Amino acid sequence: MAKSQSGRWKSYAKKHGFELSLLAVDHPGQEQKSQWLQIRRERPDYVTMWGWGVMNQVAIQEAANIRIPMENFIGVWWSGSENDVLPAGDAC
Repeated sequence: MAKSQSGRWKSYAKKHGFELSLLAVDHPGQEQKSQWLQIRRERPDYVTMWGWGVMNQVAIQEAANIRIPMENFIGVWWSGSENDVLPAGDAC
């Protein structure tokens, strides 16, 4: 998530009473295993991802690998397309 958005999400969490975990992924985002292991341990109801480029494909594949329901995976990215979800196959 963009740092500019983290403050907004923190205020939403406080106002609406949900637990928020912010996890950073280094650019270009091809290595995300540790973040997804943490997400798997936390078992969140929803995952929201802000990303671009190859990190999107990796995130979608990793989410599918740990069986995050795609209807609970909210992605915000500028250049998202079918090519970003194809590698995850039927899980998407």
